[in-house]
Amino acid sequence: MNKSKTQDFDVDNIVNSYLSEGQSYLEKGHIEFAFNFFNKALLLAPYNSKIYLVIGESYMALFDFGNAIEYLSKYISFNPKDIRPYIDLVEVFSLNGDYKKAFDCCNSAIIIESKNFALYYKKARIQHKLNRNIDAIRSYKKCISLKKDHYDAYLEMADLLIYEMKYIDSIKNYKIAISINSNRVEAYLGCSLAYIKLAKYSEAYLYSKKAYRLDPYDNKNKYNYLLLKGMIKDSYKNNKLFILDENS
Repeated sequence: MNKSKTQDFDVDNIVNSYLSEGQSYLEKGHIEFAFNFFNKALLLAPYNSKIYLVIGESYMALFDFGNAIEYLSKYISFNPKDIRPYIDLVEVFSLNGDYKKAFDCCNSAIIIESKNFALYYKKARIQHKLNRNIDAIRSYKKCISLKKDHYDAYLEMADLLIYEMKYIDSIKNYKIAISINSNRVEAYLGCSLAYIKLAKYSEAYLYSKKAYRLDPYDNKNKYNYLLLKGMIKDSYKNNKLFILDENS
């Protein structure tokens, strides 16, 4: 190993040591000490892109979004094909309420990893925030095409389908979500609400009962279940439309 390479190796080791010390102090809440070490690393090797990523993500952890954006953007200038800072910036801009920039960063990440299902899931959620529900549904479908058992993608797409008044399609997606995970309550409750929109109260009641039994302490589940139970009982008394099990 020649002298130049040895010196570079030594500098990299010192930089890594500074970054490690800084991250350790940050985890303990000693912010000033942490950034003293980060700045030492930066002064020693301003060409080392890793330093900008570490500092940017440290500012993220402190909810200092302005500095986080600055350092993450600097890291991207060194490594434009690394997906990690784009995902970080999606989170930063989303937390900051700038969904247009979050959307742009998500698209940049997708260009790098076009088969990453999680990116389409993030994109769909951002599109919903931008009131682009039809586009969001398309992104959920793309996510699902890459990961068939993505419960939350089915669930959230079904929620949007209710909003778009496509109740039958929403029920289909809620039922797929239930088939993926029958122990989560959200899809049962959503399915119940979709059936209510279709005025199919007996079906709505059955799904609300399942949601309530899975989580009887949730006020929304309890209210929906008791409301539908009362409606069905009244319907039976007046018109005998639906026979309610006395143990229900």
